[in-house]
Amino acid sequence: MSNVVTFRRIVEEVDKMGFNPCKLNFVLAIHLLKSISKSTWGKKVEVYKKWGWSEDEILEAFGKHPVFIIVSENKIMRVVDFFVNKIG
Repeated sequence: MSNVVTFRRIVEEVDKMGFNPCKLNFVLAIHLLKSISKSTWGKKVEVYKKWGWSEDEILEAFGKHPVFIIVSENKIMRVVDFFVNKIG
């Protein structure tokens, strides 16, 4: 069980990202942000940025499908490479 201060910080962060507290994605986003460290988040953001994604695009994708951020960096590279270089 995480402490109250950490939980409150994460809930406020998810709220600032624009998640609707009445939707399941709000709870899912809280769970995912609690599950990964800030450094891990940063590494995954950097992988997406290597492919030309902006911070806003990454946050928009996280808002629509929060689980996309827990995918390994290797898988992110393979999937984006497939879409960009193979499919176009």
